[in-house]
Amino acid sequence: MKAKKEAMKKFNKMTIPDMKKVLKLMGAKADNAMDEAVENALYDKIEKDASAVLNVINVPDFELRCSIEDMLSLNILRRQGSKYLYVDDVIGYDVEETITYLKDPKNQEILRVLKEKVATIKE
Repeated sequence: MKAKKEAMKKFNKMTIPDMKKVLKLMGAKADNAMDEAVENALYDKIEKDASAVLNVINVPDFELRCSIEDMLSLNILRRQGSKYLYVDDVIGYDVEETITYLKDPKNQEILRVLKEKVATIKE
């Protein structure tokens, strides 16, 4: 019950784009969904497993994880088995290594280019 209360408190403060990000990290396709459908889907997930929703909301590097999911869905990054690839270069052997790679100060130019590609495609 405590998890459900906390999840609902966070839910009530979220914008629709935030809700879409949570759903995306939970494996749902929500980018093109109508606002009401997004709210209903996240509400249903809270009803079914509030702890799982909280785990996603509170995950470290939430925004970067969302960006990685965007990059994958737009084929800017690709996954081969558990490897994450940019062009043909392995940038991580799992999502955690990929996050570490993209957060590294020496790789900020690559991250900037990747984010620009996402923005360009989404326009």
